[in-house]
Amino acid sequence: MDHLRPIVLGALIALFTLSLAGCPAPLEGEVTGACDDLSKGERDYFEDVMLGEFFDVHCTVCHSSELSPGTGPGSRRGAPMSFNYDSYLGVMVSPSYTWTRVADRTMPPMGRPITDEEAAQLLEFLNCAVALENEEVGSDG
Repeated sequence: MDHLRPIVLGALIALFTLSLAGCPAPLEGEVTGACDDLSKGERDYFEDVMLGEFFDVHCTVCHSSELSPGTGPGSRRGAPMSFNYDSYLGVMVSPSYTWTRVADRTMPPMGRPITDEEAAQLLEFLNCAVALENEEVGSDG
């Protein structure tokens, strides 16, 4: 039986390596507030473009303020109550955390994966929204 141990171990390593080959690499970029077009960070852009094209497709099935806690039908499927992506203010709770979860590909955990183009659109929106927010804070003082 000991003579099979290296064969079994080799097979397990091969399976693990093959399973990793199917995993997409983490995405590049970070939320810095760098933005070339502030209009892409406005609430209207969120409502007219990002909500329907990104957040409703990938996020609000679990992260909606209208869903109840828990894991059953009509629930948030275990998603934290503090993260809601059905409103601009909900997205702006933690744009960096949102990007980190998308970039490391842990979100969304089910459904259609986020394409690289969608991820780039999200990062641009988050950066422009942060830039706009920083500009508004700067003008208050």
